[in-house]
Amino acid sequence: MGQAMKTPEQAQEAHDLARERIAEAKAGGERGLSLSPQGFDLDGKIYPGDERFDHLTALPPEIAGLATLQWLKLSGTQVTDIAPLAGLTALRTLDLVALQADPALNAQQSAGDDPHPLRDAAHRGT
Repeated sequence: MGQAMKTPEQAQEAHDLARERIAEAKAGGERGLSLSPQGFDLDGKIYPGDERFDHLTALPPEIAGLATLQWLKLSGTQVTDIAPLAGLTALRTLDLVALQADPALNAQQSAGDDPHPLRDAAHRGT
């Protein structure tokens, strides 16, 4: 299972796009944000993926300003450091499935282990 080679330009484009999406989410008071190449449906709303996020390697620091963010989808990215999310106390769901950067996470997920530091509060019954 090979990982596509990225160029510095592709990584920068992904980072710039993430900054744009973060600014839009902040301006709109959004409760959720997808920075994933994978599209999905949540509560009847379609969130299209953007393949440029395949090359996202780091979270822009602006993400720390999304105080009301409740869910974040990073699946399929190459993000390895989620420290910028530490102050997001409203964050309840963090989707890290299929991170390209760490095959060990995918192996743990397949084995049924839970490698994710944050879980959906609904799954904990709270």
